[in-house]
Amino acid sequence: MPDGAGKNTPAECEKVAPGTTPEATSENKTATEIISATALSIMDNGQIELFSSPDFCPLAPPSGTLPELLLQILSRSETGITQADWLNLGLGWRLSGAVKTANYLGWGIRARRISHAGRARSIARYTLAPAAKQAALKLYAGAANASQ
Repeated sequence: MPDGAGKNTPAECEKVAPGTTPEATSENKTATEIISATALSIMDNGQIELFSSPDFCPLAPPSGTLPELLLQILSRSETGITQADWLNLGLGWRLSGAVKTANYLGWGIRARRISHAGRARSIARYTLAPAAKQAALKLYAGAANASQ
């Protein structure tokens, strides 16, 4: 395996539970407070969680690969990246391949179709979910500090 493949991101892997807050899940809450928090969660996303959400703990891509470069770009980008941006950076035609590899490693990259000037068809703009963005920032901030 290439260097760095299969390593977990920093130990700060977090529990991702949509619609819940630390207050609603703490053990010192009464049943009424927990039911109220659950009702608010149902109103927020329209669905009750049957099972608890899995830990968010993606694997780091191998160092020096396009998926690693993609995560570094997305972690620092406010708007995300498109194939046109990827080409302008001189990184080739296979942005979707880097996205797929990062998603296989658990990063959860989102794609949103947008219209692009001069194109009849829409193209994808890729972004990171907020939890993934924070994890990538921590991962690559630690790598930048180690290389100094």
